[in-house]
Amino acid sequence: MTTNYAPADSLAYINENGLIDAAIEALYTLSDDMSAPEQADLAVTVLETLKKILAYEVRVHRLDTATHYSNDIPLRVTGLEPYEEVDTDGVRHTGVRPFTTCMHPSGAVTHPAIDNGGEVA
Repeated sequence: MTTNYAPADSLAYINENGLIDAAIEALYTLSDDMSAPEQADLAVTVLETLKKILAYEVRVHRLDTATHYSNDIPLRVTGLEPYEEVDTDGVRHTGVRPFTTCMHPSGAVTHPAIDNGGEVA
């Protein structure tokens, strides 16, 4: 087994391995099938397997301790956001709370596939 391959190869593998499609299919079957618990278990198993594969690929490319992408865009940004909540007694509370968001390497907050319907710019 070799670990001498490029990060792009990892992405190609993740794209081609079919695990995400299998999880989606299993979850769609939940609404059509009486075997919902089995389908849910399959979907969870597939997603957990995909998570293990991703974690392995991240370690292979020594990205598990990275804080910035190769172009110096940070992986995560932390900040404060305002909030307003009403408790069970009807009392309104306002303030700020911390948040962390994962950045795309392009610098976008959301993935480009979500922003433009999956089209590659």
